[in-house]
Formats: sequence, C-alpha cells, structure tokens
Amino acid sequence: MNKTNNLKGINYYDYQYVGPTGPMGPTGPQGTNGNKFNTFTTSNGSSTPTQVTPSPVQGGNFGSYVEGNLAYIPGNSIVIVASNDYNVRFEGYVQSYTNYTTFIT
Repeated sequence: MNKTNNLKGINYYDYQYVGPTGPMGPTGPQGTNGNKFNTFTTSNGSSTPTQVTPSPVQGGNFGSYVEGNLAYIPGNSIVIVASNDYNVRFEGYVQSYTNYTTFIT
C-alpha cells in the first residue's frame, strides 16, 4: 500500500495487488510456411512466373499480378528486382494488394 496523495487533509492510498499467474492457454494454430513477401509477377490467376517489363517513373505507379496469400499491406516498402540481373531494381511502397485478384500496386 502506497500513500499517493493528500488533498485537504484526506489521504488517498493506492492498493496494488498482483494475483497469481493463471494457467497457460492452448497452443495456437501453425502459421503458413515460407516468406510471405517474396514473390514473382504472374498472369491473372496463374501461379507460373511471367516476365513483365516495367518502366518506373519517379513518383509514378506500377501494378502487376503476383502470387496469392501474401502478407502485403498498404505502406509496405517493396523492392522490384530483375530476375536475371540483381543490379536492375527499383523501390516503392505498396498502395494496395488484393489477395482475391492477386493484383498489387
């Protein structure tokens, strides 16, 4: 018990009691395997890699179909890298990703 305040002759006490720890709950479900951000461009609805040739413009937009079931949310930083030359790349931010259509902008 700690004395915390004295207002007009009245003492207020702070009663802090921490009870015992309760029992451990059940283990949650196992998550999906793998990196949920690493992906490749695809054709609409396909799971086969498809080559695209973006022409990035500073301040512009780029959109493409990618794999489904990824963890992208608006604001994620993203790096687009050419599969045949890792020095060819550009960076941006995710504006939207729809798991249903697998389209990312």
